[in-house]
Amino acid sequence: MVYLENDAFLNELVRMFSKSKVKGNGTVYVIMKKFDGTKRAASPVKKSSGSNKQKKTQKVSEESSPAHACLIRAKLQNRKIATLVPAKEVNRFQLAYCSVLRGNMDALKKTKKNKSKSVKATS
Repeated sequence: MVYLENDAFLNELVRMFSKSKVKGNGTVYVIMKKFDGTKRAASPVKKSSGSNKQKKTQKVSEESSPAHACLIRAKLQNRKIATLVPAKEVNRFQLAYCSVLRGNMDALKKTKKNKSKSVKATS
């Protein structure tokens, strides 16, 4: 997983959306969640007592990420990117993120609504 700056993340997200449209077989998954202060490493660590694998966790210093932050991840096939948005920059990032989503959600299919006749029961 590649951790990017906020603006670089948005630029890469636009590239992911365009690649998914060109190839026609890709879906871009975007996940937003509260950041808990740990980054997980990509390589698993083997446990000697069992067959389960645990991922290394690395505490991020308090200076580089504040207590309240938002972790945003995006995935297209094998390419994964992520960014951390501090609480102070959430509004600015959200506006930019919204404009990226609006610009790239033009291939959604419109759902058909069935008009069903309601039959009144007469007694």
